[in-house]
Amino acid sequence: MKRLIVLLIVFTIAGIPAIARRRTSRRKSVLISASKPAVYLTLVKIDQASAATQGPEEKEAVLIFRLTNNTRWDVWLQMGGLAGRLVSEKRVYEADLFFAIKDSEKGTIREGSYFCHVCSYNPLPPGKSVYFPVPMRSVTKDADMWLSYTFDWEKDKDSSDGSYSAHFVVYDLKSLPKWVLTQADKQSRVDDVNGIIISPSNNV
Repeated sequence: MKRLIVLLIVFTIAGIPAIARRRTSRRKSVLISASKPAVYLTLVKIDQASAATQGPEEKEAVLIFRLTNNTRWDVWLQMGGLAGRLVSEKRVYEADLFFAIKDSEKGTIREGSYFCHVCSYNPLPPGKSVYFPVPMRSVTKDADMWLSYTFDWEKDKDSSDGSYSAHFVVYDLKSLPKWVLTQADKQSRVDDVNGIIISPSNNV
């Protein structure tokens, strides 16, 4: 009996590494880059942008973010504006994405919305990125930016009682370079930061 118990313990211990390897393998199979989140945001640069309703003299400083799909499936995003447009004949997507700016402590929405009522719903292929603008005036160090997305198999799968699946990618705005936060604090519009590229030294 004791020998049987010992054998069971040995087999159980021996099986633990195999289980761990399967879990690691499953995670790697889901993510393209195992060191990155499933969907993540990166600040690319500060640029001058003019909304369609603005005249050429009413340009507003914006932060250009990149949202990357690091999974092996399509993720679906709510888009407006330049949805799906290819830039400079390269496989680069531009769009106006819908996002909410939430108070970091209270969790209340200060600006924007997770979802839209009139917009297009488009897939972002595996490993691809989409670039989108965020107005400088929306930036504050005590808030987070939230964007929603769904996976391909969840799209159009609302239940009869109104339930549905959604996921969020969050960017902590206080992690922006200090000089960007300083600019945002001092003024809501910046007129002289056209095309400033964020370098690695800015810890982006």
